[in-house]
Amino acid sequence: MADDVRFSTPELVADYRAERLKCDTIVDIGAGYGFQSFAFAKKCKKVYSIELNEQVCARAKENLAKLENVEVICGDALDPKVIEKIKKADIVFCDPERLPSEKERTMATIKPFLPDVVEKYSHLTNNFCFELPPHIRDIPFDCEKEYLSLFGKLNRLDIYVGDLKNCERSAILLPGEHFLRGKRKPVEGPLQKYLYEIDPAVLLAGLEGEIKGVKKTSNKYATADEEVESPYLPQKYAVLRVCSGHELKRVLRDMFCGKVIIRYPIDPQDYWKERNELEKGLSGKRVLHLFRLNEGFVVAKLIE
Repeated sequence: MADDVRFSTPELVADYRAERLKCDTIVDIGAGYGFQSFAFAKKCKKVYSIELNEQVCARAKENLAKLENVEVICGDALDPKVIEKIKKADIVFCDPERLPSEKERTMATIKPFLPDVVEKYSHLTNNFCFELPPHIRDIPFDCEKEYLSLFGKLNRLDIYVGDLKNCERSAILLPGEHFLRGKRKPVEGPLQKYLYEIDPAVLLAGLEGEIKGVKKTSNKYATADEEVESPYLPQKYAVLRVCSGHELKRVLRDMFCGKVIIRYPIDPQDYWKERNELEKGLSGKRVLHLFRLNEGFVVAKLIE
């Protein structure tokens, strides 16, 4: 199975999901090479692993051959003949196929069409979990939206339908399984002594208000007058100076800056052009980080 890991769900994600979806019998639709089914098999008594692609399904059978509680089914998960093979199910999980070239993710282009999955399997269970692109729009289910961050980077969105729903939105950070949920709106405030990056899963879930000890700035950052330690704030900066655009080069020189890390939104094609322009004429040894907030340009130092 090691040869197929690069095509599959990361192990930390697969194990977390298996723990959350632990039950007697689970159906894994779009199982691929079987990596998620392998994790389910450690937590569930029975796993039905369904894969449409015949070659991929054959490899899944090889990978899962030693597991007596996994039944691999090659075929279309919406085909009545496939569904007839499933005797019972507590939960149906589906990792659907997405078009890699889409600029904007939509439910219409996901295969299988997830409302059809719910309709076809509703005689077995009302509990469904679907993996979706994190920025997808128009989710047609009453569900919990769980945004998952892996090593500080947004990794995926899982939605939980039926009795699996615990709240409206949640965020999970792996490793460590730091879990956040709630409804409090973030308190916004002016820039203070410290600036914090907020984990992208927390931002997308809209749960910044659940992070204690900080206020939200004018965009995606948090701020506080004291140092705050939180797994939801992966990067911390000390604010050194706030200035206008025409003051910026002088401020950088006065602070003995040699390299500038741009932290404000910029087209990737323009990043190095703008950074080279900022660093022109700088001869210091300090590496400083540059933000742009309502207050102006913010020069800050990363706190390791």
